[in-house]
Amino acid sequence: MTPHRAPPPSILVVDDDPDSADLLASVLRQELACDVQTAYDGDEALHSAIARRPDVVVMDVDMPRMNGPEAALLLRNAYPGMAPLMVALTAHERLPAAAANETLFAHHFVKPVDLDALVTALDSALEREREPQAQV
Repeated sequence: MTPHRAPPPSILVVDDDPDSADLLASVLRQELACDVQTAYDGDEALHSAIARRPDVVVMDVDMPRMNGPEAALLLRNAYPGMAPLMVALTAHERLPAAAANETLFAHHFVKPVDLDALVTALDSALEREREPQAQV
């Protein structure tokens, strides 16, 4: 009998610049051996995350229509206590007040993103997710 293997971790990359989203998704797919999907705005991200329930959402904060903090808050409310780990990408050193005050994002990276640092942070977070839960 073959042991049951857990599916690979999943990541959703969200950026209104499709080239940036696709490039980052490709790097994460290669470096972390994860299932990586992309979305190009907050609305698409919300629908994709609700349908697929990724382990991690890496999201640009400054997007038109629905920005990153708005999408992150709606996603967190959709899965109380079970929302994915959310990582913010910004062009600024500081998160906008809406994102910082809500503590929506576990990590914040400034563009251009230090890919080594991002991969290391995601790998650590995903490793914690894979650790077996303590038996009671």
